[in-house]
Amino acid sequence: MKLSKRMDYCLRCHVDFTEFHLLSVIPKPNKPTAVLLAPRKPEKENAYFALILRDNGHWFGSLEELLDTSLELGYISKLGGRILTRRYRRMLHES
Repeated sequence: MKLSKRMDYCLRCHVDFTEFHLLSVIPKPNKPTAVLLAPRKPEKENAYFALILRDNGHWFGSLEELLDTSLELGYISKLGGRILTRRYRRMLHES
């Protein structure tokens, strides 16, 4: 996967793109950049969603939990959550 220079600068963690879709990268001033990852195959037994803030990974069992936490931390809005949900459904449909 080819990333822009800005995205490469913000993405300061290792991501296995064979296992995860890059749902969103959200840079915020005075906060660590948030990287939202979603599993490529959610039907697998150990499929988790991830919120990565710097070197800290937070793992969730569902997309709703991931988006709720991102909303609480101020990285997305409710509308942004709906957009990311639609984006993930489209990603699953295309793959």
